[in-house]
Amino acid sequence: MSVLFEELTREEIKSIAPSAIAVMPTAATEQHGPHMAVGTDTLLCTPVARRAAEEAADTLPVIVTPPLAFGSSHHHIPFGGTLSLTSSTFIDVVSQVTTGLVQTGFRKIVILNGHGGNSDHVGVAGQDLVNRLGQPATLASCNYWDLVRDALIAKGLIEGSRVPGHAAHFDPSGSMPRRWPRSKTNPLPPPVSMRTSPGPRCKPTASSRPVPAIPTTPPMLRRNWAMPCWM
Repeated sequence: MSVLFEELTREEIKSIAPSAIAVMPTAATEQHGPHMAVGTDTLLCTPVARRAAEEAADTLPVIVTPPLAFGSSHHHIPFGGTLSLTSSTFIDVVSQVTTGLVQTGFRKIVILNGHGGNSDHVGVAGQDLVNRLGQPATLASCNYWDLVRDALIAKGLIEGSRVPGHAAHFDPSGSMPRRWPRSKTNPLPPPVSMRTSPGPRCKPTASSRPVPAIPTTPPMLRRNWAMPCWM
């Protein structure tokens, strides 16, 4: 039997739901610099969920829903190529989908998140499902990279500060072996950091190629944290 929700019949789903774990991947459609596809988060998170479900199939039934490919990405809108939901809309969609899973018989649900901008929201949606809405289910939410961070660092595959980053090291390393030759052939632009000091928010931290000029930095990019990223 397939692990993908959309490939099953209603009778197969109703039969397996009470004993299975339902996994809902959440991600985004947003810019990932000039060198990566805007669907990167979705195209990385979804196979993680599917392959994990397939690995567990012999001991535990796991069903993966279609991914929510739109997330909270308003801070990427100025760069183009971004389709974003408001925070309230995203939380409502996740709440309604997980409620539907409970109504069809699932009692154990995991929201597997693949976009940093959704991290807080999936937690709120999960709390609402169980605490406010009183649905009879156990729900957990997590970022998929948090599940593998320690193992990646222990194996020396990546520095902890680069997990997950944004289109810098972590994202291309997952995408290049899979399907995007553009990530291999297009040279990477120099990395930039989002700063908290006044003035331009993006300045090169290493430079061997010119950085495209960004005329102004919208207020939505003025955040109180810094992270390595590729714009």
